[in-house]
Parts: sequence; structure tokens; C-alpha cells
Amino acid sequence: MAVPPCAFCWAMVHTPGILVAAHDHDERTSIEAAISLWNLDHRLSFAPDEDEVMSHLEAGRREHRGPDLLIVDHALPPAGGVALVTRLRAIPWLITMPIIVVSGDVSDELLARFLHARASTVLRKPVDPDAYQSLMCSLLDYWLILDEGGKGTARKGTNQVTLTDGGCA
Repeated sequence: MAVPPCAFCWAMVHTPGILVAAHDHDERTSIEAAISLWNLDHRLSFAPDEDEVMSHLEAGRREHRGPDLLIVDHALPPAGGVALVTRLRAIPWLITMPIIVVSGDVSDELLARFLHARASTVLRKPVDPDAYQSLMCSLLDYWLILDEGGKGTARKGTNQVTLTDGGCA
């Protein structure tokens, strides 16, 4: 995503975009419920397969309103989440986009494959909905607030971080 000349101005008016790549309706619903607890305006879009993800990303790039974060279901059709993450990381303008992979069943082998493909985070989805929402909120707090949309400018190195304009309820 291109940043206007005044990066501070951009940060003041920018609404974070989240693209959820999941084909299963229940998975999309659970991710949407977890995201809804996050108290910051955001644009939320869904893509049911790899082709739709690529179309959405290309359209966002042309309009300078692409997502700041991609959440991928590990079983995304047609080839699965590992293939999508590998494909995305080969595209220069997507190298730094945070990609969170969500799965209810991630074996150590699959986890290693996602990390080798350079997924930013692999989330082993807890069975308990409250635990899942809490974990998702923590990830959103990090990737969209502390890391400022994955731009590599996270405010790290301090002993304490206070979230005053976002975060989970």
C-alpha cells in the first residue's frame, strides 16, 4: 500500500483493512466475531478462495486501499493456505504484509511448512470461543496497533505498552 507523503497524516486518517481468506462459513463467522471485539474502526473483507484473495489484493493495490493484515484459513481452496502464503511472499509488494494463519488442527509438520513459507503467525485455534476471541484480539493488537500495520515500525523496546485507542474490550 502506498503511503501519502505525510506519513503522520496518513496514520491519523487510515482505517486498517483486514482480509479474511476462509471458505467455511463457520470459520468466517468465528473470525468476524473475534474481530468485532476489537475496538478500532477497520475495513473487513472476505475471500472464499485463493483466486478471490488475489483479486482483492490487486484491486486494493490499484486503489491504494488494500488490507493491512491477511488472516488465512489453513485449508483455503484450492491448494491450501501454505500454497497461498508461499505465492504471496513471492510478490515484492506483499513481502511485509502480516499473514496470520488460523487452524483448529495444526500438526508440527504443518506449522513448520507455514513458517517456512514465511507466515507471520500461525494460530492454533482454541476450541473455547472466549479463548479464541482473546487470542485473536491479542494478535490484532500486535499487528495493527503495536506494529502499525506490519510496517516494521512497532514501538518495541519499552518496558510497558499502553493501548489507549484500540484493543479488545
